[in-house]
Amino acid sequence: KKAQQKMEQELLKRQADIAAQQRKFDDMKRQLEEQPREIHYYHKKIIEGLVDAVSDDFEICVIS
Repeated sequence: KKAQQKMEQELLKRQADIAAQQRKFDDMKRQLEEQPREIHYYHKKIIEGLVDAVSDDFEICVIS
C-alpha cells in the first residue's frame, strides 16, 4: 500500500516536471515568434551555419 502511494507521488511529480518543461518550451517558442523578423533571420543564418559545419564534419568522417 505504502509503495503504491510512493509510486503515485513519483508519477505526479514527474507529470508536474514535464508540464513545467512544456511551459518553459512554449514560453521560449512564443518569445522567438514575437521577436522582430531580422533577429529571426539572423538566428536562421546561425543555425544554417551550424548545420553546414556539422554536415561538413560528418562528410569528412565518412570520407576518411
